[in-house]
Amino acid sequence: ALIVYLGHGFEIDGKNYLIPTDANPKSKYQVALQAIEVDNILMQLNNEKIPKMVILDACRENPFARKWAGESRGAGSHGFEAIHAPRNASVVFTTRKGAVVRDNNPYMPYFISEIKKGGCLGDILDNVDARVNQANRNQIPARYSTLFKFNNICFGRNKPKPNPLPNPNPEPESFTIYSSPSNASVYINGEYYGKTPLELNGTRGSQHQLKITKQGYETYRTSYFTINKSSYNYSLDPKDLIPNTVTIKGQTYKTVTIGNQTWLAENLNAYIDDSSCYDNNSSNCTKYGRLYSWEAAKRIANQIPGWHLPTDAEWDELCEALGGTKYSDGNYGYTGSPIGTYLKEGGSSGFNALLAGYRYSSGNFNDLGYYGFFSSASPSGGSEAFSRYVTRSNAGVYRNDYDRTNRFSVRLLKD
Repeated sequence: ALIVYLGHGFEIDGKNYLIPTDANPKSKYQVALQAIEVDNILMQLNNEKIPKMVILDACRENPFARKWAGESRGAGSHGFEAIHAPRNASVVFTTRKGAVVRDNNPYMPYFISEIKKGGCLGDILDNVDARVNQANRNQIPARYSTLFKFNNICFGRNKPKPNPLPNPNPEPESFTIYSSPSNASVYINGEYYGKTPLELNGTRGSQHQLKITKQGYETYRTSYFTINKSSYNYSLDPKDLIPNTVTIKGQTYKTVTIGNQTWLAENLNAYIDDSSCYDNNSSNCTKYGRLYSWEAAKRIANQIPGWHLPTDAEWDELCEALGGTKYSDGNYGYTGSPIGTYLKEGGSSGFNALLAGYRYSSGNFNDLGYYGFFSSASPSGGSEAFSRYVTRSNAGVYRNDYDRTNRFSVRLLKD
């Protein structure tokens, strides 16, 4: 089932509402009487046996609030609140939580275009998100999904076959296709069959064309795939130039573009003197990246062509691109959108800020899983330098100056 809503919608007291054309609430207390609460619609879609998708192209400001008096005047945030999808469903907002979009935003035209091309739902939504973000860097679609088999919902010529390879024999040959890395798309004779590892049936001795694809890796192709054993293993080679990644000192990092800036979407993990792994445990470097003193962060950044350690002003630009409002003392936080939530791991921005803790100047390690500190290139005078940090319990992004011998995480910014 597919439900699409295009029109007015906003959030009041944590609840999302769709607004009929004749609605005219005089205060926030009348909204529930005249509008349709999104959760009530989703409650009608709780049959988990039926996959379903709801697209809400209604991330708008409250058009009534300026007419309301008293406490209702400031009611509601920009756009919609986050939502919990019902079982076996995907709820798609055409922009992230707390943001607004214009009436003629390109999401639905791109969605219709991709549906007409054919393909599977996961790939279609990925393509739409990429096209929307390319057209408007500030519009970041958000999905809340509990679909059981997200990429088994397909349209057009890519619709998967219920019983893969034609087999006239009463006892079909069973075999499994594996790939490294896994979760790659398998095409046989030009038709899509699913993701690896993939168990199929076919006629022993028959030959077929095989194609295996995965984003960021070279496509594997063969015209002489013969069914003659129970399993097949294929290794996919990374592309020389993988979109949205960069290779630094032999290690590949994801990147993300937010506003007019392109950032590493992972913490830097390149050795240099005056850097360390949290608790001096190398497995923490693998997961969280290294921690660098301010001088070490500048030195390692200078060794990487095309990238640099961001200045304090460039951190400002990132926060403002996500809707942050600057406090008078230079901090970012609750006066704007919850940009810390957007930036943290799993947030809608794709920045993926990790709570990697820090190493104090005394040599003690602190706050892994609670704080993530990030260096800037800007000194604050004396023996200190500016940094930004996010926390597990708060939704803001905060600015402070610390001793330059403290060791923090490093995110590089593209020149």
